[in-house]
Amino acid sequence: MKSITIYNMEEEYPAAAQLIEEIFRRRKLSRVVRTETMMIFEALYHNVQQKLAGSSIPVTLTVKQRLGDLKITLGFEGGMMDPAENYDALSPETQILKTYSDKYNYSYRFGYNKIEIEVRKSIQLT
Repeated sequence: MKSITIYNMEEEYPAAAQLIEEIFRRRKLSRVVRTETMMIFEALYHNVQQKLAGSSIPVTLTVKQRLGDLKITLGFEGGMMDPAENYDALSPETQILKTYSDKYNYSYRFGYNKIEIEVRKSIQLT
């Protein structure tokens, strides 16, 4: 498991993306899977960044590998924030999240938002 805490989402995006891409390279994921997963991650990251703009709420990025599956999680405290809601319906990020809504999960519990992208082992090989 690898984890980083992000305090300034705009400035720290390169480090977040690098963490994920490094794991993709080590796992030798196909280009299609890497591209799709990064596109979803970037859309989620952007929407979280927009929601938290001007706040000092830290975001935790965690990448876990378990039984061949890969799970990328963004977590942060605060009010409920479904990443696909309350945004411009025509924005590229919203369109991506609606198209790939089956590829990520959102949950909110006890004041904590958790967004997970899961890449199953069977999908990684295609």
